[in-house]
Amino acid sequence: MSYNTAKILTIGLMVCIAAVLGFTQTADATEDKPAEKTLQPQALDYAGIYALRRIEPNLTGAGVRFAVISRSITYIDGEPQNDYRPNTAHNCFANKQFSFHDPCELPAGISPHSTAICSILFGEDPN
Repeated sequence: MSYNTAKILTIGLMVCIAAVLGFTQTADATEDKPAEKTLQPQALDYAGIYALRRIEPNLTGAGVRFAVISRSITYIDGEPQNDYRPNTAHNCFANKQFSFHDPCELPAGISPHSTAICSILFGEDPN
């Protein structure tokens, strides 16, 4: 494994850990610190990814893929109703590429939980 690949894998692991723990950090203005533009997604700021990119700007994350495994939110008589996918039409996912590798018999539905988790992992919203 090359040195750059190891860095990228380490970054991905840090992002996943931050997302799973659900920590976020905001860029609050204080008397000592001027107001800054809030960086998105916040889990990346908490995990130190933005600070790392300031040190090593060549770490762009290009080519990094995330795998998300979700379960259905709705069950009827113990049977999942296939509502597990993130809402890929959400504004925070503009210009993001999604691909799904699940052969399902029923059409897949949207999960608010999956949408929230994916927005933490790789959503960006300048507003």
